Amino acid sequence: MTDYPTLSYLLGCYFHQDWSDEAETAAEVINVFLEADGAEIGRKACEDIDRLLQSDHQANELGSILFALGSEYDPEPDGLSAYQWLLAIRKQLGCGEY
Repeated sequence: MTDYPTLSYLLGCYFHQDWSDEAETAAEVINVFLEADGAEIGRKACEDIDRLLQSDHQANELGSILFALGSEYDPEPDGLSAYQWLLAIRKQLGCGEY
């Protein structure tokens, strides 16, 4: 999954198994990421997300892919599919609508 290095960095470093000890919501985690790493890295994460969404992966595979990239966050309890969560991340990172 090294096709998405910045997304892997974001997920592995910020959505690790103890992420909920450091923030109450996934949106707060993204804010911490932006504060720590800056907008340029955020744009690179958006580029990775765009490549992932444009790939030939099925929507139902995205959760497994995000897990393989290092994410321990499950968006389903928050009412989001993995696809919807990726779109929300893009928007929060300032990359606009997909």
